[in-house]
Amino acid sequence: MKNVVVKRFLTLALLLSACGLAACASTGGGTGETLSQIVREEKGYDAPPNTCEFPKGLIGKPVSELDKIKFKSPTRIIVPGNAVSGDFVANRVNFKLDKKGVIRDITCG
Repeated sequence: MKNVVVKRFLTLALLLSACGLAACASTGGGTGETLSQIVREEKGYDAPPNTCEFPKGLIGKPVSELDKIKFKSPTRIIVPGNAVSGDFVANRVNFKLDKKGVIRDITCG
């Protein structure tokens, strides 16, 4: 009797975990919006472009070029695979690098 109860419990646990995994793998139901669009809508604002006055000529340059510049505002270097906080700082310059350490994008926030 005890074995039957244990087997049923394990079967139920397996079924529930399989249902949970299937729900996580679902790709339907998306809105087509990016996360930053959703966050801006939730906060009720849309950040104007280049509020941090970044130098545009740095895209395609190695990250070492940043050592030659004295910035008036805060900066953040974003490396592929590293976690990034979701806070928005209007005057902060974000330098997004590729795996080789080359600046691929510059944004404010």
